[in-house]
Amino acid sequence: MRHDRLSMDENLNIRYMHYITKDPANIAKVTLAVKVGSVNDGHSKGIAHFLEHMLIVSLSNAAQIAPDKFRIKGTTDFDKTLYEISCADTPEDINQAITLLLEIYSGRLLKIIDMDEVRKDVAEELDRFDENGQTVLFRTLIDNAELLDSLPIGSRSYLEKISFEELQAFHQRNYLTTAAHILIVSGSDDEFIRQFLYRRVETLGILRRIDSRYNHSTTKYISKKYLFAAAHDTKWSIFLHDAPGSSVVPGMGKVIKDVALVVLDYCLNYIMESGGIAVTKLRYSEIYKFVCITLPTPSIQRHSTYENQVSKYLFQETATLLNKELFLEIMQTYIRQISQSTLTRDIAMKELISYAIYNEPIFGGQEYSLMLHTVSYEQVLEQLSEWLNRGEEISILG
Repeated sequence: MRHDRLSMDENLNIRYMHYITKDPANIAKVTLAVKVGSVNDGHSKGIAHFLEHMLIVSLSNAAQIAPDKFRIKGTTDFDKTLYEISCADTPEDINQAITLLLEIYSGRLLKIIDMDEVRKDVAEELDRFDENGQTVLFRTLIDNAELLDSLPIGSRSYLEKISFEELQAFHQRNYLTTAAHILIVSGSDDEFIRQFLYRRVETLGILRRIDSRYNHSTTKYISKKYLFAAAHDTKWSIFLHDAPGSSVVPGMGKVIKDVALVVLDYCLNYIMESGGIAVTKLRYSEIYKFVCITLPTPSIQRHSTYENQVSKYLFQETATLLNKELFLEIMQTYIRQISQSTLTRDIAMKELISYAIYNEPIFGGQEYSLMLHTVSYEQVLEQLSEWLNRGEEISILG
């Protein structure tokens, strides 16, 4: 991969990463990532999501610092909240975006007068969510995965009665006790931006030391299998919940899984003698990650003996085909492809977020490449077994 430069710094609870790369469209991306999400809600289902809306609306309504030409996109996930701004790739615009995001993090512009507007916005979002037929699969996967007891969007009954004091307390208890990350993908002068960031955080007085006790995830992961027959009987899709790897090296699990995906895709297309098989990541969030294996129905019908244990059959056949020589051949091809690739702005930002929040190496970067060369045949086979040979096939949908 072409090695774009990654500039990093940590300054107490405000941590900074800059993926430096030129963009023909001259667009920069600036994101505030905070490791606070619906897992922090407790009994207040949806308070993290409501706070995300409040912080953006209060900023927009603050005459002295209204974002004007910038649009702030907020996303509340199970274990993180993101605020993203796209702007011109100039130090001046990037610094203005940083100013807005630091104001959001500080929470100092929160005002009770904005509650009614936000309550209406969130209610409309809940209506759209309920009307969206595309969420059926998502709901089924979540219900069966047994990972969490509520979605980030929250409970309508709670959101209708949430108080301003609760929001303030949640912000103080969560945002200001965990590390926040300012993540930038741009080609602009790094040192100029870095110095501006330091001056701004000092002015706002939001620097403090983080108590590591607040940074441990309370999320429970359960690895299960899901077998779905797609509509019209034209294909089958197997959804495998991708639980975290057990690698002792931080971030190594991501690299092993990436290799396992490539290996599985190659082997299944060879075994089934079909070009219509796809092995992909299905990511609703960083917690709800699935491996999705899509197979043409005729391929399954040729092996009807295994109709109710398709995933176990796939592992058996893959393990038989995959010897060490074939593994090395696939690895060499994969490494060569990575060396010739580059990241788009959007993908680079996603990789920065994963690096910041989950300590996962950036795809194709130096750390990733070093880890890639240490991945073994045995590790990949174990990962494939974890995906395909363990757990329970619990649901068949027509």
